[in-house]
Amino acid sequence: GAIYNGKDLNITDSILDNNRALGYFNESSENYHYGYGGAIYTSCNLNITNTTLNNNFATLEGGAIFINGTETYIWDSTLNNNTVQGFVKDIGKMIIYRGVGGAIHNNKGIMTITGTDMTHNSAGDYGGAIYNHANLTITNSNFTQNTANRTGGAIDNMENITITNINLTRNNAIRGGAISNYEKLIINKSALKNNNATYGGAIYNSPEVNIYFNVTDCDFTENYANETAAISYTYKYGGILFIVTSNNFTRNTALNNETLLITKSTIIENNNYDSTDISLKTMNVTVNDNRKEFQQKETIELNFTIELTNPTSYDEDILKKINKTVYINNKENVTTKENKYILPELKPDEYMIYYKTCNRKSDNINFKVMVNSKITTDKKAYDYYEGINNKITLNITDESEENGTIDISVKEDDKYANLSAYYNIKDGYTILTETIAERLENLYTNLNKSYTINITYYSNLANPNSTEFTLNIIKQRNTTIIYKVLNSTEGNVKINITVTDTVYKTPVPDAGIEVTGNITLNTTGGVINDTSL
Repeated sequence: GAIYNGKDLNITDSILDNNRALGYFNESSENYHYGYGGAIYTSCNLNITNTTLNNNFATLEGGAIFINGTETYIWDSTLNNNTVQGFVKDIGKMIIYRGVGGAIHNNKGIMTITGTDMTHNSAGDYGGAIYNHANLTITNSNFTQNTANRTGGAIDNMENITITNINLTRNNAIRGGAISNYEKLIINKSALKNNNATYGGAIYNSPEVNIYFNVTDCDFTENYANETAAISYTYKYGGILFIVTSNNFTRNTALNNETLLITKSTIIENNNYDSTDISLKTMNVTVNDNRKEFQQKETIELNFTIELTNPTSYDEDILKKINKTVYINNKENVTTKENKYILPELKPDEYMIYYKTCNRKSDNINFKVMVNSKITTDKKAYDYYEGINNKITLNITDESEENGTIDISVKEDDKYANLSAYYNIKDGYTILTETIAERLENLYTNLNKSYTINITYYSNLANPNSTEFTLNIIKQRNTTIIYKVLNSTEGNVKINITVTDTVYKTPVPDAGIEVTGNITLNTTGGVINDTSL
């Protein structure tokens, strides 16, 4: 590219921009030639301070820098928009991929990076910003929006890396959106956020080699993958030590619903999990004895049952760590880490309860909270005479303040026969004695006695309550007749007649009176031919 270093070199306060290192594949020798280090190729010690390396390009390895077995230190520098293109070559039974280290390829060297930003670097195959094949230490640096077409969106590690206090944000690859690891990786006090991959949204560990992996005091936030959002290690052959301790996993999502997928025996402890995907084999909520009704002020306890699909991938006490957010009628009510929760006092209503945890929603449970009701009548007994209608006034108390239903029945011995039902009833509702008598006539051929009438009130949220009264059916009536001759001439007598009920002291309308002779009759209610009186 710009610099081929064969001696110790210091670069300070410089800009290396738009340099190229072009290579090719030799068909006869089946080897790649040139195309290493778009800006710098070094085989001796190299120090870079406060320098910018932008828009450099290499065909094969190290879009900006290729380190060949030496010590390299980079301080307070910027490496942006560097690219390694790469080749894919089929030679016989082997397909060779080349295009590693979008910004840097550390090949068998010792490299230290401090206070440096790497943004928008890309690799055709491995390590969007860095491809490490030796020893690498990174501190106080930022890796943002780097991309690799295969593994390690920001960093692809083949040997040893120690990382402290760095930010890896919005990096992307097929495996390991931020980091792909094939050997030894130690990460402390770092943040991995919004990284994306098909496998291992933040970190992918190879399942086919011996791995030493230790991540401590890191924040994994909003990383995404088709399979395993934060850390993936599906052990096949390798595995030495795998440690995940004191990290925060927040809002990571994956199509397989896993933030972590670690199948090797490991040390996973003291981590925190907040609204992050965890695949659940079982997720239930139940309420006291699965009841459907409770009385107001009665204790209502929810019980949560959770079982993980891959419990060994998480802390042993994971069920005590994950939040459960309870929703009442689709409104968030409370968040708890406990396996039981007593609901606050609920007013009379119908309730639908569910909870969310690990970005999953439970099934609903449904129940009612009921209150008491009370019904009475204004009298304990009513008389029904043909032609006289009395009103029965209902006094109703319903603490749910809803309108309700009344069922009216007649008592025969110890049984009740239904007469009628009325709906949308509230306090002060009236029923006519004649109406009940008409219903009784559907059951009995001759009404001429006293009947015990039961009225039961209930509403959707009120418990049933009943009252009883006596309905006396009286067929014959005691009456008095007062008449007064208004005009008396031969052949023409006018008489005013009043028929009075002796019980109610009221005139009887339409009373039937039989008269003989040539008489004009005038009563208070008219003339009706009725010989029953």
